[in-house]
Amino acid sequence: MPKEGHLELETWSCIKSCASNIYYLYASPRCYFKAVSIPLTYLRWTHFYLQASPCSSVPEKPQGKYPGAGEKTKRYIDLLSNKGYEHLWEELEPVRKGDMINLHDLLFTKNRDYLVKYNDDQQVKAAQLAGKVIILYFVRLNSDPLESVYILSLVETYTYLLPDHCLEVVLVAYGSEEDIFSISCDSHTSSAEKFEAVFSLMPWTAIPFSDIASRVRLSGRFGFDILRKPSTSFVIDSSGIVLQSDSCDLFDKYGGLGYPFTDERIKFLKAQVAATVQQPSIKSLLASPKRDYVISNTRDKVPVDTLEEKVVALYFFEEGITDNWHTESIKMAYEEFRQNKSSFEVVLIYLYDTISTYDCTSEESFWNTFKTMPWLALPFKDLKCRELERYLGYPFNPLDAKSPTLVIVGPRGRYIEPWGALIIDQFKLSVYPFTREQAAKLDTEKVRELKLEMLWDQNTIFRGKDGRKVRFSELVGKKIILFFEGDYFLQVELEFLIMLEERYLDCKDTRDEFEVIYITNSKKNSPYSEQIACMTWFVSMTSELLPTDLSLYRCYCHLKSGRTCSHSQESSILAFDGDGRVVRKSIELSFDHIDFPFYAGNMQEEAFHGMNRLYGWRQLDHFYWGLLINPYHKNTYLPCI
Repeated sequence: MPKEGHLELETWSCIKSCASNIYYLYASPRCYFKAVSIPLTYLRWTHFYLQASPCSSVPEKPQGKYPGAGEKTKRYIDLLSNKGYEHLWEELEPVRKGDMINLHDLLFTKNRDYLVKYNDDQQVKAAQLAGKVIILYFVRLNSDPLESVYILSLVETYTYLLPDHCLEVVLVAYGSEEDIFSISCDSHTSSAEKFEAVFSLMPWTAIPFSDIASRVRLSGRFGFDILRKPSTSFVIDSSGIVLQSDSCDLFDKYGGLGYPFTDERIKFLKAQVAATVQQPSIKSLLASPKRDYVISNTRDKVPVDTLEEKVVALYFFEEGITDNWHTESIKMAYEEFRQNKSSFEVVLIYLYDTISTYDCTSEESFWNTFKTMPWLALPFKDLKCRELERYLGYPFNPLDAKSPTLVIVGPRGRYIEPWGALIIDQFKLSVYPFTREQAAKLDTEKVRELKLEMLWDQNTIFRGKDGRKVRFSELVGKKIILFFEGDYFLQVELEFLIMLEERYLDCKDTRDEFEVIYITNSKKNSPYSEQIACMTWFVSMTSELLPTDLSLYRCYCHLKSGRTCSHSQESSILAFDGDGRVVRKSIELSFDHIDFPFYAGNMQEEAFHGMNRLYGWRQLDHFYWGLLINPYHKNTYLPCI
């Protein structure tokens, strides 16, 4: 560690003698050289070219000129000293939110009274910035090219506010380690090319690349760690007050609506977002202060208000990514229900800012795609597109699951179903308006058509472990639970069987009496052979069932829309009342109530939860961070908002 009386400014390269105001740069524990009083940023960046290590002490009299320094470092310090850069160093804390700064002195110099624009010979003078909110946008030159996708939100913000002449953005390129040696080596060209590539993506102004001193001074003054941040921004009002620091996230969330980006304005917008999330509607989701309509593919404007009482499907479309069958399936549904004058509408959300689309979409590609679709759309690059992505959890891809491509919004936002595309794929048009609630409702209505007498011949004989024999006809009028055995052992199923047996014995010879028929594929290979061996209820083989098409009723967990899985079926139950009607169907074996059929909810609710498990929707919901509203679940906690 440095001796008492010395301050270690950073772990890598610099020690300042408080008494003599001299800076020492070191490459090893015992090799130091005296440096001129130059910007701390320069000294920090020099660590790219030195083997820095912890310091044990500062030598009282360094021997020679820059002892231990390489020729490139010596040449660098000489050049800085000769060019008069010593005055750039000021002992100031980095700029923070709430600080007052002299923006003119930071952006302009005695030798340069202008900013530049890409491919534009016109210089932007200081007077042209008067009265405007200024955003200093710092971009690291050696960042990944894919990070240019993050520039889009600021470009949209700038474009949105451009007609109002109230905002200017200034690019400050930083972070290329070549900058500090560009005066003395041949790396200047590659840095300039990087700068041009970044600047070409931006419609605003910049500190000229040639003004290295200003770019370094700004990045140092605003306290950057060049090793970590690819880009960041500061919002400064016309009087020089720093309104926001590291503000890129604000542009992504609020765009131009966030202007002038004061805390008061952001607080107001957050309250608006909270209200939308708590009580969403088509108007709050689709309309904006400058637009109260959606468009048709003939460029007609359709008021958003006319959609409030309709079922609206929001179709998230990625050019070259979204499967064509999605579009064809939605077209089929759209044409079917529009012919019947149904209150159904589709709105295209044409995505342009995802990793897959940011560099391959345009106004032309939007119209080329939209003209093949018969429904409505948000305008290309509308501010609401990005907002809807956050509200509705797009993109979403845990474990290669499908994203919520088609989000169903009910009249006045009464329900929001993110998995509309998967529901159409599974059930086609039968479950309009394409929600899980409707699928569960139809499933319940269908299974209620099943009667107990449809399953066995009246003369079928059931045998119990206690030696009892009974004809099926003798069970008429009794409450009965059918337990369909699965293929493998599950602890939760065993616990259900144990509780069911306890309740069975408690109700025996009372008015709450019920019978249980355990249906197995094989008595010898049953996963619960030990348990059923001591149970007193009836056992039946699946081969004894009548050839009833149970797939019509989706009575087993392994029967999916008429298709039977060949493996990994779980156990399920059917419960019939004394009239032989189904009163419970479940693939989630829970014992929630003391009375028959031992479930506290209703059949439709249980069907809803069962289908969630059966089709994997529950797992999708678990990872989904967007709006979700149905009678059994409401998700309004959106961490990305």
